[in-house]
Amino acid sequence: MLTLKKGHELNWHDLQYIESPLMAKRTVQSNHGTRIGGETVHNAAQHGLPDNRSKVFDAYGAINDKLDNGQVFLINNRTQMPVISRLEIGENNRAKWVINTGPNLMFLNAIDAALHRVDIPKQYAVIRNEPAQAANDQPAAQKTVREKHIFLLNLEGQNDRPLPDKHNITLVVENTTQSNIAVRQLKEVIYDSFSRVFSAEQGDSFKVYAITDSMLEVRKDLNDNKNLAASVANNAITALQETSIETRSDGVILHNMKYVVPNHFLEVVLLDEDGEPQAHAAYQVIGANDKKVAHGRLNEHGHALIEGLEHTDATIVFPSL
Repeated sequence: MLTLKKGHELNWHDLQYIESPLMAKRTVQSNHGTRIGGETVHNAAQHGLPDNRSKVFDAYGAINDKLDNGQVFLINNRTQMPVISRLEIGENNRAKWVINTGPNLMFLNAIDAALHRVDIPKQYAVIRNEPAQAANDQPAAQKTVREKHIFLLNLEGQNDRPLPDKHNITLVVENTTQSNIAVRQLKEVIYDSFSRVFSAEQGDSFKVYAITDSMLEVRKDLNDNKNLAASVANNAITALQETSIETRSDGVILHNMKYVVPNHFLEVVLLDEDGEPQAHAAYQVIGANDKKVAHGRLNEHGHALIEGLEHTDATIVFPSL
């Protein structure tokens, strides 16, 4: 659930889900409005978020400033970057907290003031029965220790080219210890390069794969066999390289993965029989799977630079010619 709240509106259960201003601005812009897959941002109208009739040049400028300065906070119960790294109630029934680094001084002052106003929940006594003695004095079975993991794709443009505006993949995380798929997730990674958080047994190992739309045989292999063993054996796909690993303040293990985003380009020039440019001619780019992967119009010089292609196997079609 996504909710915008002012400092005096916060309650105790909101505190652990306050999202950092950096991520909050991205979350609001990616979910607000009518975007496919977007999640409703509650109280959006109260804080000046744009609607379908807005004509403001910087539509999100006002909410960005409010989030930066702590005039309003985003409550996101699935946040990956919480403001508060530790929250607890001390022996004297006073709240204690630790705030992650990053926010500016104005935000820190605002969150500190808000935290001092929040009521601490009352503690109640709980009566419990004594645990039954184990039969025959046998040692109790050890509990399996589980850990939470999340993967972050650190994006690089292919051949040092800039990243495309959009790039969709199926992110697959294979638990090689348990021989199962821990994560299978459709992602638009240019804007959100985190996997979902998942749990596994302590010591489990993983391999991460990024399947693009053009990898039809790899997709078929995954659907048919529920793994990528055949595709890996045929060199149709390789696992991403893990560059570092760290433990976040909330205890989740963060794996940083290197991912080179395909960004091939085509340069098109269309001339007539006399060598004159065909200005504004419509074009389509058809990929190797006979799918239209790009379209548009040439400029006044009969020229276009088409970027963001996943592969170079493509055909240019001019429907009007």
